[in-house]
Amino acid sequence: MLNKIANLRILTLGYFICMLGFLALGCTTREDPSETLVMCGNHTCGNLAMVTTDTSSDGYQYLNPKLSPDGNTILFTCDWQALPSTDRPPDPLPTNRELAIIPASEGNQPTTSLTESGATLIFLLGLPLSIGGSSPTYYEMDMRQKGDPIWKDNSNIIFWVQLPRGNRLFEANIASLPTIPTPLYFEPEDYDQQGGIWQHTQPALSPDGRWLAFVRFGCPSIDEFESCTEQSIWILDMQTAGLDQDNVAFPIVESVSRCGGPAWSPDGSTIAFHASTDLVGLENDPGTELFSVAFDTTGLAEAGNVTVNNGLHRLTYTVLSDGDPITGIDNLNPSYTVDGSSIIYVSTRRAPSITLRVRGVWRIPADGRLAPEIFFFSREDDVDPSVARNASGEIVLSSAMGFPTSMLDRLEQETFERILAENPDVSETAARVAAREEREELEFFAGVMSHLFIYSR
Repeated sequence: MLNKIANLRILTLGYFICMLGFLALGCTTREDPSETLVMCGNHTCGNLAMVTTDTSSDGYQYLNPKLSPDGNTILFTCDWQALPSTDRPPDPLPTNRELAIIPASEGNQPTTSLTESGATLIFLLGLPLSIGGSSPTYYEMDMRQKGDPIWKDNSNIIFWVQLPRGNRLFEANIASLPTIPTPLYFEPEDYDQQGGIWQHTQPALSPDGRWLAFVRFGCPSIDEFESCTEQSIWILDMQTAGLDQDNVAFPIVESVSRCGGPAWSPDGSTIAFHASTDLVGLENDPGTELFSVAFDTTGLAEAGNVTVNNGLHRLTYTVLSDGDPITGIDNLNPSYTVDGSSIIYVSTRRAPSITLRVRGVWRIPADGRLAPEIFFFSREDDVDPSVARNASGEIVLSSAMGFPTSMLDRLEQETFERILAENPDVSETAARVAAREEREELEFFAGVMSHLFIYSR
């Protein structure tokens, strides 16, 4: 009996030692979600509206969608060729991305162009800037790379523009176009003759509009993002934004090898983000996980007196298994639900029942207490989910899924009926074949173009 008790104690002690080892490594004992994935056609079940329905190319990408606070307009980025800023394309043709808006409504029919789908180019006029110790130089904005646009309110947006010293954040009023952007924050050394390349990307505005979180990192060259280091989350006090003021800007997350995607909780007290696990001392752990930090709201932030990694909390724990890429699994770009109870994000982890490892949209509780579950999946690349600010709980996202199966079914039937109505001598069999051929032409766009969608459950 004593031997049994001693053995039990040894097993119990061994269990706790193992648990301590898991905790030290940042692991978790939570189980993966059920190996069941219910699909409705070519995507997970739910209410799905396709916003951009153009078939204008075999490779245009419409990304970074954000729904305006009033729910009427989607802000996004697109390839220059989709909405060219000039009638005559330059030589060589630029690969940079433009900013655009489109009504947040469902497209019922395929269109021939993004303009026909209702999109409008946000044409930015140039402005003089002093960079590198020189006198003010006029910088054209329409041909420059732009990205990560967000809404400040229903008329103003925030985004970055690529400049000689890296990407810098700007604000613009788009109530009337074209418009002149206003710079929000430059590096102090931007005004010196010699200075490094610093990137400011992925802005996220606090719910009260006071604080702008963004990603800051340094690069030896403006074209060498793969060599960028010192990535961290910074905060800019919007009351001090602008180049003619003393900016209050400070880091809230310490520098790590990979860091990005800041998102504010609805009450403004927490910022979720993704980062490599060297943030918690796991320097050789591949991929990225989701974390959160507490944002001090007691007044310390007004002077920039905040502690980095304040209340740091790990939200996801991805365990690699056989067949996983050696580069790890990426969990990226979190977005809080309206009530703050959950986080929607992108992950490259394998969806249940599916062997493909394409990016899909996942959901976890905001405190990370449960394992992730799939939220939207299409067997193609699903990225950039953003929760609408209204109470509907819908998300806007970009997906390479092509036309939804339900839409293809309807269009095929409508084509069949139209052919019979316009050609009384055509047999039903021939009409079915012709309608099927038109459907196959639309099916080509799966995995080719990235369109914009609105999704809810």
